[in-house]
Amino acid sequence: QTCALPISELVPVTFEDAQSARFEAEAEWPPMIVDGGYTLPTYPSCASSHRALALRPEPLHTLRVRIELPVPAPGKYRIRTGWVTSGATEAPRVVTSTGLSWSVELDGRANQCEEHGGPVGELAQVSNYIEILTTGEQQLDYLELVPDGRSRTPE
Repeated sequence: QTCALPISELVPVTFEDAQSARFEAEAEWPPMIVDGGYTLPTYPSCASSHRALALRPEPLHTLRVRIELPVPAPGKYRIRTGWVTSGATEAPRVVTSTGLSWSVELDGRANQCEEHGGPVGELAQVSNYIEILTTGEQQLDYLELVPDGRSRTPE
């Protein structure tokens, strides 16, 4: 009795260019700069991959955290941020190396995941960074660069 073996075939796979570049915040631990507190990886259930970067300021201080933001190609990008809400009333302020600055207004309910879009800015293909300033505990889930014109939600 003979046994028939399955026939194998090669199937070409094509990869499309990514529409955005996402950087998991906890993968950037330890950050480039931490001043006025500390950071540590955390494991909230709603965060992407169930991981985030906790931002913990010292009492009565403003925490400043600098995270590297690699740019895949020069161009205009909207910088999106993912957060796990802490219930803190202080809105984190985000500043980029390109001079963009905005505040993120979080819902205020604890342990909810939110996504927020910042302004569109011109980014060169060099090592950029984002700084986050806060006086309240926060959890940063991710940073995402979305090419201008491809933002997933209206701002």
